[in-house]
Amino acid sequence: MIIQLQLGDCVERMRELPDRSIGSLVSDPPYGIEFMCQEWDKLEAAVSIQAWHEAWLREIYRILQPGGVAKIFSGTRTFHRLAAAMTAVGFTIERIEAWTYGSGFPKSHDIARALDKHLGVERATVRILGREARNPKSIMGGHGIKGGDRPWLRLAQEQGYYDKEGDVPVSPEAIKWQGRGTALKPAWEPFLVGRK
Repeated sequence: MIIQLQLGDCVERMRELPDRSIGSLVSDPPYGIEFMCQEWDKLEAAVSIQAWHEAWLREIYRILQPGGVAKIFSGTRTFHRLAAAMTAVGFTIERIEAWTYGSGFPKSHDIARALDKHLGVERATVRILGREARNPKSIMGGHGIKGGDRPWLRLAQEQGYYDKEGDVPVSPEAIKWQGRGTALKPAWEPFLVGRK
């Protein structure tokens, strides 16, 4: 078996491959959910998400051998756009498979916090000591991980503390909705299996 790694834009590199030259393919493209506020996972409105998928899927379809299989990961909120794009370029969707997790991700939107913000109500400030400042999304507290470092973490370390908005709701509306979010945390990550 020969393994060859190629650096570059995957669509451009696929254009260098001959038609029907690949037997199978696994891909994990951006999901369009701005995961952990990362720009690389930001895709625009729903129609353009599907169009964006179709552009690179055409190349995958071209280089796959007849009967070739593509397994493509997606997000729980956007996999339908990927499925529509796969079908549009010619794939037959064989099935949906998934990773399952003991706990969900990403974090749900806090309705009480959003209501206080919308109503212009300021919450009490709380102080976090620099030595206690952590990025809970990383086992290393965000230190030394690309995209894991946060400006507030650096500030807390530099000045020894960090002041932030507290978690206690203020407005009657926010109090009523305390503890509720906009969505369940998804505990599965779908990937679509398509055949040429």
